[in-house]
Amino acid sequence: MFRCQLCGGVVPPRTRAIRVVVCRRPKPYPFRSQANVIYRPDRDGKMKPHTTDDPGGVGWEIVREVLACLTCTAEGVPRDKRREVRGDSDGRDGDD
Repeated sequence: MFRCQLCGGVVPPRTRAIRVVVCRRPKPYPFRSQANVIYRPDRDGKMKPHTTDDPGGVGWEIVREVLACLTCTAEGVPRDKRREVRGDSDGRDGDD
């Protein structure tokens, strides 16, 4: 049993909780030289390490997720409960 953090309803026992992302922010990943190691056979058949570069890029980082019931998950997260963080904000709602 748990309480849905979106609608506030109590969920029956043995019902799986589903984690729903309600706040995320863009995350830049830097270029990393020789970050990945791959083992390949050389001309003699011996396994030798070979390194490749990681190009980096931009992705998303989860700031806040909630436990939701099946009904709220099927309906989707309402616009007023969902948000994306911009800049250096840590995603918290209060004034710290």
